[in-house]
Amino acid sequence: MHRLLGSWALSLEAWGRSPATIRAYTGAVARCAALGGVEPQHLQPAHVTAWLATPGYSPDTRATYYRSMRAWVRWLEEQGHPAPMLRGVRKPLTPPAAPRPVTTLELRRVLADPLLSRQERGLVVLCAWAGLRIHEAVRVRGDDVDVYEGTLRLVGKGGVRQVLELHPMVLDLARVMPPSGWWFPAPRSAGRPRSADGAGQVVVRVLARNGVDGGAHRLRHWHATELIRAGAPLPVVSGLMRHRSVASTLRYVAVGESQRRAALVGLPAAA
Repeated sequence: MHRLLGSWALSLEAWGRSPATIRAYTGAVARCAALGGVEPQHLQPAHVTAWLATPGYSPDTRATYYRSMRAWVRWLEEQGHPAPMLRGVRKPLTPPAAPRPVTTLELRRVLADPLLSRQERGLVVLCAWAGLRIHEAVRVRGDDVDVYEGTLRLVGKGGVRQVLELHPMVLDLARVMPPSGWWFPAPRSAGRPRSADGAGQVVVRVLARNGVDGGAHRLRHWHATELIRAGAPLPVVSGLMRHRSVASTLRYVAVGESQRRAALVGLPAAA
């Protein structure tokens, strides 16, 4: 890794950024510099513009790469280095993301799959009934689950430590999973958990096998959507989803026609 990128990575680690975030940020800047044929600190707006305009990049990818570059610029300026690479470069537009939860019928079909292994079932249940992100699910250990208290100790996004209340479906799962150690060990190393990418592909294959498109995040969308349908207040749902803002939660919740009609019926009529 380039010397300055290495120093930036150490600063991000000291700040508390997760290893995945650090790899994503530094990797994005390194790719932009490689495309432009310059050192990362010598990038210019034309280099960044050409990089963001790469054919095949989705709007979300462009926005993510722009955020990486903005963080790089901020750090360079803090270190006293000139950082002109974003001058005149506008933040890429991103269309509002529509929630895409699986349906409850689809979820039941997946769990009824006779080919479903214990680990496959475990990933599906944790993402759907605990609302875990896939990188959180793979790091669950039997030691973290208290079946008597009905809780899970979790290190979530950004390294935040939390204790989650668990649905009975997750507690039932805990009774058949290892009482200690990783629930999802790496295939050739029981000493470390399976990678999030590998587990994500497992969920994609399980869903596809049962006629469902998408991956683990659709299960998390289902979690938020069904909580709202069950009548949970939005701040409660946001807390269970472990979002920093209610606005983030709204991107996960699909509101159906029947819910909109029921809300309209509640409006008072004119005298």
